[in-house]
Amino acid sequence: ERMHAYLPGEQPAGSAVKLNTNENAHPPSPRVLDVIHAFPGESARRYPDPMATALRRALAAHHGVTPEEVLAGNGSDEILRLVAYATMDPGARMAVLSPTYSYYEVIAASFDAQVVEYPLGDDWSWPDTLWSGDEPLLYLANPNPPVGTLFPPGDIARLCRARPRTLVVVDEAYIAFAPPGSSAAALLPSHPNLIVSRTFSKSHQLAGLRVGYALARGEVMDALLKLKDSYNVNALSQAAARAAIEDSGHFTRTRDAIVAERDRLARALTERGFDVAPSHGNFVFAQHPHAPGIFRALRDRQVYVRWFDRPRTRLGLRITVGLPEQTDALLAALEGLV
Repeated sequence: ERMHAYLPGEQPAGSAVKLNTNENAHPPSPRVLDVIHAFPGESARRYPDPMATALRRALAAHHGVTPEEVLAGNGSDEILRLVAYATMDPGARMAVLSPTYSYYEVIAASFDAQVVEYPLGDDWSWPDTLWSGDEPLLYLANPNPPVGTLFPPGDIARLCRARPRTLVVVDEAYIAFAPPGSSAAALLPSHPNLIVSRTFSKSHQLAGLRVGYALARGEVMDALLKLKDSYNVNALSQAAARAAIEDSGHFTRTRDAIVAERDRLARALTERGFDVAPSHGNFVFAQHPHAPGIFRALRDRQVYVRWFDRPRTRLGLRITVGLPEQTDALLAALEGLV
């Protein structure tokens, strides 16, 4: 009875402007679409490669690691769950930032773990107490939703050293939209208590195909491999993800377009009286004294954004960076509301 389900954003139908679930607004790579259109029926009939061997090899080459240091998953949410199941005992403590991705609390509740929250500062920075905690597992989204705060890899390295008995899981779902060099992946060889998770949902327009992966080493990876479902990533998703990795030009073009549109959206909202925090994701967090009412009014006008009814986020709206025409529709809908 204590467990609460994760509440995803609404999925409106028709012509609604959907800026509430941080999907990538751009279409997938043409190479991905070619793979989907040419997918053979025989591959649908057979079980997929249980180890996603070709995909892991492609990801390993992309990151400069070995395939043994890569685990493919059914979205990064599966990876995040597996980490907890592989490392935590029932009733143990799990550390999270506050606010952050609420799915971590769902994971904790699934095996009755105690969630220890570390409230972020007024500038959304880490609290001093984070450095000295001793929880065995820490989830660290970077950039951290719903604000988009980026924590430098140097700070993550120091945190791993300061908490050697804590497994630090860096959830990099939005790292593609941060400046180059922001990832913690390069820290893995020298920090055995570190795991990095990634997803194709935000960066490569594959949210509907559910592909994520973990980068980890040694005993941690061995434990994850033992617990994963036998056929956790379907054959079409494996093939599409490989095609997405191969089309680096499409990735760069769409990422750059999102970053530019994010900056335009932040400026426009600031001009309309919102307090917009710096974001390194494909979304912005816009605070306003009347945020709950604006959220409802936008919904009535068929513009969907996200509002979180929690103390630190109640006066803010998380708004996905969409296409320019979606930004224009949002700004038009705000006329008369602010």
